[in-house]
Amino acid sequence: MPEPSPKAFQLEVVPCGEDEDGDPVTTGLIRAADALNLTEMKRPNGANQTMLMECYQQLMLEEIGQPNPDGAGFPETGRYWCIPKQKLRDHFNGKYAGSNSSSAFRCAFDGLRSKGLICMNDELVWLPTDQGKV
Repeated sequence: MPEPSPKAFQLEVVPCGEDEDGDPVTTGLIRAADALNLTEMKRPNGANQTMLMECYQQLMLEEIGQPNPDGAGFPETGRYWCIPKQKLRDHFNGKYAGSNSSSAFRCAFDGLRSKGLICMNDELVWLPTDQGKV
C-alpha cells in the first residue's frame, strides 16, 4: 500500500475546566487545514521581516536575553524568551546590507508586531508562539 501524502492541520486549544488548584485544563483538537486556512496563516512578509525573525532565533539560541519577567503586559512568568529590543536591533543592523538599517528594522519590527508575530513590553521582545517558549 502506498504511503499517504502529508496533510496540513491546525491545532486548536479547547478549555476543559479547572484542576483542583483552579488552573485551566485544556486539550487539543486537530482539524484538517484547507488551502484558505494555510494562506491566511500569519507569516513574515519580505526579506527584512524574515531576517528579523532569524535574528531573534539566533539570539535566543545564544541565550541572549532572559525568560519573561512577571508584571502587567507580560505573559505568565518565565514562559517566553525575551530579548532586549536594542540587542535585536544591533544584531539586525549587523546583518543588514542596505543603506538605511534603522528604517528597515523599524518597518520590519512594526510589521511583525502588527501581525501579532512578535510582542513587546518594557523594551523586551518575545515571540508569542511555541518558537518563543523557554
